[in-house]
Amino acid sequence: MAFIEFANIKFLWFAIILISFLLFLYYFKFRKNKFESKELSSTKILQKAIKKKTFKENLISILLLIALFSLFISLAEPMMRLSLDKEGVNVVLVIDSSGSMLAEDFKPNRMDIAINSALEFIKQLERKDNIGVVSFSDSTRIVSFLTNDKNRAIDKTKTIVPGGATAIGDALAMGVDMVSSIPNKKKLIIFLSDGEQNAGQISIDDAISFAKSEDVIVYTIGVGSNDDVILGYDWFGRPQYAILDEDALKKIAMETEGEYFRALDSLSLSQIYKNLPDLIKKEKELQDISIFFVYLSIIIILSIF
Repeated sequence: MAFIEFANIKFLWFAIILISFLLFLYYFKFRKNKFESKELSSTKILQKAIKKKTFKENLISILLLIALFSLFISLAEPMMRLSLDKEGVNVVLVIDSSGSMLAEDFKPNRMDIAINSALEFIKQLERKDNIGVVSFSDSTRIVSFLTNDKNRAIDKTKTIVPGGATAIGDALAMGVDMVSSIPNKKKLIIFLSDGEQNAGQISIDDAISFAKSEDVIVYTIGVGSNDDVILGYDWFGRPQYAILDEDALKKIAMETEGEYFRALDSLSLSQIYKNLPDLIKKEKELQDISIFFVYLSIIIILSIF
């Protein structure tokens, strides 16, 4: 991501072209004046006076060009990404606890690795951050209310037990409701799932709309190896596979301005949770800095005259 972005970059390109043209004209004028001064000056005193005058004129011209360029930069509406993390953040971990989380492609199983990784994430949060935990299968459960008591959240997270289907929409909606319960803080959800929606009352699209209306950013994590993972067999002896709906998780992240991650094994899932605190702290907002370039132009002009 660029350090500075421009809302109206056409003014910047116009300024570059204009300043380049003026510098081109100034160069030839400078050459011409230098040649004429050599012809007209016959004494050392006159030569020194001409050089002193020329230096002052050159300095003024350069400063005026800088002031003009700075003014055009302000018209281009420069934006700088500045950190928002002043008062801490509200974070809710939404963790899939459906039966498929007992799959053993992650050792000892997906659920244990997800819980342990979540615990490490909670430990990395700062005192000013609030943390809440929601688990979901065919229904949703508040594991730990939003609080700055990290030890309580850790103890409660250890109680999650897998089993049941997957209600993604209901879980996301509950996460949004919880993360919005403490005002005046940035709102983030870390949503982990290894399945597809097959239960619940709220659609994924409706849950996304709710998240957007509350300005909640959702980071999603898809869990599961690339290999087919058999969860069991139906009455006819046919294998039942774990199915990850990556498209749904990507959509949730994209539409809420978050990011999607894929955990293919235990190590990658642990690493994702380990990196998330730094990522959420690096979230920045575009701030208009045009006024600084306007002030620079004014200061330069006042210093000349």
